[in-house]
Amino acid sequence: MCGICGFAGDKNEGLLRAMAGSLEHRGPDEDGFFTDEERVSLGMRRLKVIDLATGSQPVFNEDRTVAVVFNGEIYNYKELRAELQAQGHRFSTNTDTEVLAHLYERHGDEFPKFLRGMFAFALWDAKERKLLLGRDQFGIKPLYYAQAGNKFYFASELKALRLAPGVCGDLDPLAIDRYFTYLYVPAPLTIYRGVKKLEPGCVLVLRNGAAAVEKYWELTPADNAGKPEEYLLENIRDLLSKSVKEQLVSDVPLGLLLSGGVDSVSILSFMAEHAGSGVKAFTAGFGGGDFDETAAAAVAAKRFGAEHFIIPVEADIGAVITKLAGHFDEPFADSSALANYLVTKEARSRVTVALAGIGGDELFGGYPRHLGARLLPGYLKLPGGLRRLAGSAASLLPESRSSFNLPGRVKRFLNSGAGDFGSGYNSWISYLAAAEKKEFYSGRLYAETAAGSGALPGLPGGPDGIFGFELGSYLPDDLLCLADRASMANSLELRVPFLDTRLVEFMAGIPLADKTRGFRLKHLLKKAMAGRLPPEIAKGAKRGFQVPLAAWQANELKDFTAAALSPEAVKRAGVLSPEGVAKMLAEHSSGRRNLYDRIYAASVFHLWLEHTSHNPPAVISGAWSVRGKRKILLVNMAGLGDIVMMTPAVRALRAAYPDASLELLTIDRSGELAGGIAGIDRVHAVPIHYRWAGPAALYKFLRTLLALRSGRFDALVNFSLVSSFGGLVKAGLVNKLVAPGLSVCRALEGLGAAGTFTFYEEEIEKKSEVELTARLLGPLGLEPRDLTISWTPGFDEKRAVLKDLAARGLSGRPLIGLNPGAFRPSRRWAPEKWKALVSLLLEKYPSALLVVTGSAGEKSLAAGLKISERVFPAAGLYSTRESAALYALMDVFITNDTGPMHLAAAAGTKTVCIFGPGDHWRFSPSVPAERLRVLRKDVPGCEVPCYKFNCANTACLDAVTPADALAAAAELLA
Repeated sequence: MCGICGFAGDKNEGLLRAMAGSLEHRGPDEDGFFTDEERVSLGMRRLKVIDLATGSQPVFNEDRTVAVVFNGEIYNYKELRAELQAQGHRFSTNTDTEVLAHLYERHGDEFPKFLRGMFAFALWDAKERKLLLGRDQFGIKPLYYAQAGNKFYFASELKALRLAPGVCGDLDPLAIDRYFTYLYVPAPLTIYRGVKKLEPGCVLVLRNGAAAVEKYWELTPADNAGKPEEYLLENIRDLLSKSVKEQLVSDVPLGLLLSGGVDSVSILSFMAEHAGSGVKAFTAGFGGGDFDETAAAAVAAKRFGAEHFIIPVEADIGAVITKLAGHFDEPFADSSALANYLVTKEARSRVTVALAGIGGDELFGGYPRHLGARLLPGYLKLPGGLRRLAGSAASLLPESRSSFNLPGRVKRFLNSGAGDFGSGYNSWISYLAAAEKKEFYSGRLYAETAAGSGALPGLPGGPDGIFGFELGSYLPDDLLCLADRASMANSLELRVPFLDTRLVEFMAGIPLADKTRGFRLKHLLKKAMAGRLPPEIAKGAKRGFQVPLAAWQANELKDFTAAALSPEAVKRAGVLSPEGVAKMLAEHSSGRRNLYDRIYAASVFHLWLEHTSHNPPAVISGAWSVRGKRKILLVNMAGLGDIVMMTPAVRALRAAYPDASLELLTIDRSGELAGGIAGIDRVHAVPIHYRWAGPAALYKFLRTLLALRSGRFDALVNFSLVSSFGGLVKAGLVNKLVAPGLSVCRALEGLGAAGTFTFYEEEIEKKSEVELTARLLGPLGLEPRDLTISWTPGFDEKRAVLKDLAARGLSGRPLIGLNPGAFRPSRRWAPEKWKALVSLLLEKYPSALLVVTGSAGEKSLAAGLKISERVFPAAGLYSTRESAALYALMDVFITNDTGPMHLAAAAGTKTVCIFGPGDHWRFSPSVPAERLRVLRKDVPGCEVPCYKFNCANTACLDAVTPADALAAAAELLA
């Protein structure tokens, strides 16, 4: 499984790598890129599943005139490969991807119709100068595209397109309306105007800047008219068995998402037949009740000898909802995504691929609405007055909070008789009626959508039209979307055996009445599998893969929902009516109606809006789209480590805008080091320190800001985290006095905006500081993919240090560095521990020279460690940049301060850092793991992270022993 991306009409390696990097969760194993000047750029991230050794992408034909990047699996690739080889095509890999290149040569744009599997691909034909995009017959794998001017972009997920400047801009009111009506945004719409989903069974051809979408596959029902039932049952078993067998092909561990329903248990029965016992099966557990299927799943697992894992859904549901609201890139409110995400997260720890029963309900008539569809034609024949009376009476029924909610279903059926079959069916799948929108939407949204119909196109005209309609709408845009995003968020490939073209076409030729004979859901599937499944599974009631959302909203999510849908939040968003939302909540609380889906949709929408405001799409604003040389001011009012962690962003800016003017505003103690960063044209240093520096320093600070104002900067990027109200005031002052075209900054959640674009962070972020600051370049149209910190000492600094060491007679020995000081006294390891470590190092490495570094104020501390002639106290002897040159000469460096840790690591030195109460989550990951060992001990009751300047109780530091430090250094030196 992979993620693909790319563009045409531009050449921008930084953007291509950033787009691919945003899809890393889809393919954590490796990446691949191809560029043909400005004509096309292709990128991909790969999850290795088949052909682990030679399956890297892009893949080419024999003369490399056809290049392909691919997401998915082709289950019939071996037979296609054999046919192509017989026709003279030569293969250089064993991967299924290569089949696409040769099949295209053979059959042209319609070649996808020969593929059986799940896929999205991009194919570049250099001879024809043509880009071809394609998506599988059922939309199992996603593909988005957009045209912006003379540039064309595509990607597996919107998050990659959001990095392309100017692509994801205004929201589409029609998409918002469809979302609140159906809980998802149907294709070809997306939440953004101008960005589209490629629809299932389609290819897009881009030639000479013009894009055309064509259908390569149409559903052709099999001719099953008059066939005996036994014939149907035998073919169902045979086709499903063949599909499962094909989808077991994998070079990595494989399992099953197992519910207690007939769909997934049927798949399990064939998995056991073809792969034997021991199938790893994963089931979500809700602690009992009618949503919980663990008991039925356990029966099935025992019957077929599966290794069964029950995953209790006990997570912080509010946190999961918030995470997924952002991860889905556009509003998506099918709450089953929560369980799918949690189950696949656990499954990924044991398998890389899993099968699932998605599609069984659509193929075999598994939804209660399928029974209603059989009754609806007769109901519509009743007199209109009688139907209206029945609907009015039904509205008095209180609804249930159960998974089936029978009173709610009865109400929806009786209220569906006001029009024709299509409108009645549409009312069953809608969660917001047209008549309710005026008071639920804000005045602006209602005005923008009132003229158009909120209904999906192509509604069925009768019961047998439902099959094709659901196959083209609900299945790809809801079920398959949630399965793909939830599983790929955890880097798990999900396969769906029911969606095999042979099986789908066979079932399309069977009337709904035969599939639900005796008004029994999935009559044919249950009868076909009766001899294989446990009786309690075949006879079990329909549940669906649901979550107890109504119960959660009444309990665990009560405060969460109240905050998400507070009048202030709703008014601020400006999409819904605060009064309409309040009425919805009150009606749900009364018990008259079960509106949990609508409540969830509104909550998710506002969470998505909030995520988007904190992580805006890449845009080049009017102020930023300047003519001529760009002027950018970087602000970093912090220490040495923060300056070093800024280096990936500087590289990205310089690569994207080589003629730009880059200047930096920083503090005195960091100015010298910053001056050595390649790409920065000028450094402005001001006397700001950890504590108040006095009126003279403030005067110089303000004077510097006013001088910078005359520079007329197009953009200001502030890398310093605003973590207090005072910091917010300072950031605002810098923005106001410098007056850039736009300003970008970062702040702790809850502090408020500190610039044109503000990226909010939690107090504890388990991401590296480099990754967090890299986001700041998004509004400038960039996102660095290479997040490696680096600082190369200059020639003069290296020569000065080498000359001094030679003069002291210290050349030619292995060097072990020690840095016992720290800017904050709270970070300092005890001097006696350092002395003990020196003794251990001298004993273990008799030929090494121990160099004790530090500032001039730490001379006495360094001198105190000179217990041997092989200890060289170097504190205060060298400038900051010379110290970096010294670090680069060391074999290993041991420190208890993050600034020297980052500087040494950036210079390429293996580093041991003794971490006390500092935020190791932010600062450790910015150093490559192979060059870093972190020593820290959690101490009960100790505040983490802690930014105290002094600390009376340094137990967290004291818990680290000299033996721990020696072992870490020895591991790096091994």
